[in-house]
Amino acid sequence: MNTKVIVNIRSMNVLKQHAYYPPVLKIETELENLGDDLISIDRILFKIDVRIGDSRWTIGNFWQLERKKVEEKVFTRLTTECPVDFEMLKRINDKVQSQNKDIEWEVRTTFYFDDQTSQEITVQGDSSNQKPPWTPKSTWEKWYSGWENLSMPAPYSLIENLQSILHKAESGLQDLGKERSRVEKISETLSVLQRMAGERDRLETEKEKLTLRIARLEEVSRDFSHLINIGNTIGVDENWIISACALSLIEVMVNKKLDELGEKKEGDFRKRLNRLVEQVKKKEGREVGKIMLDIFYSARNKVLHGGGVPTEDEKRKIVDFVGELADKLWGE
Repeated sequence: MNTKVIVNIRSMNVLKQHAYYPPVLKIETELENLGDDLISIDRILFKIDVRIGDSRWTIGNFWQLERKKVEEKVFTRLTTECPVDFEMLKRINDKVQSQNKDIEWEVRTTFYFDDQTSQEITVQGDSSNQKPPWTPKSTWEKWYSGWENLSMPAPYSLIENLQSILHKAESGLQDLGKERSRVEKISETLSVLQRMAGERDRLETEKEKLTLRIARLEEVSRDFSHLINIGNTIGVDENWIISACALSLIEVMVNKKLDELGEKKEGDFRKRLNRLVEQVKKKEGREVGKIMLDIFYSARNKVLHGGGVPTEDEKRKIVDFVGELADKLWGE
């Protein structure tokens, strides 16, 4: 197939995106098919250079993977967005200011057609006749002024506030320390990894997962704070709420273990617990001491039945007891 495509760059612009993502270089292209046949484009590769005065360097290579069909004797509009990291924007701005020059972009476009042929076309901006792709210094300065407060994506500044959430919801956020450590390591290396094109997609995916994780932890914190406010109106505090959750968890543990042992869950809680102690010793050789049960009943009566508010030390003992009981029932 004899392919003849003319490329005109209608405009180039650098757009600010959502705070989680870097800006993009938006290229609006017009393709003209001068042939007599329909052209099917499988993919397009854009290689973009920037020239400012006597300085020139490559911004990067960007693929347009969406398939395009260009009818014979017609124009087709094409919009491509290429991510540009903050370091590259700063470098461009430094050159614009130091050399007091406009920006002349060079867009090298390689078309790969369905018939396995390809065609490369280069379009260069020219400040002397203001020919696109070209950006005047004044326009660039307007763009750049909106980015001065951008440094790193928003989730990383939010991480700094997670410690307060951990203190308020310690029973439900015990794994936050590991997540926080992972995010801090990612933050420390992000500036280097952003220059590595092969790592960019993986980082974005990881960042989205962590953002969802943070949002979930914040939701848990809000629910916990709401319970504290409700508790304060009836004379109980966060120690009572944490202790009540821990003691209630024991009933779930008892029912789950009875299921594993093939035992019935009939009777009130005390009967089920006594049955569990007896059967876990008989079938698995595990010993749940009487002292542990006495401590549990005492705490349960004070907190759940009597509404008593445990001290900080009592709350810690209750939480530790739940962990010890789990070890007794399921530990190695």
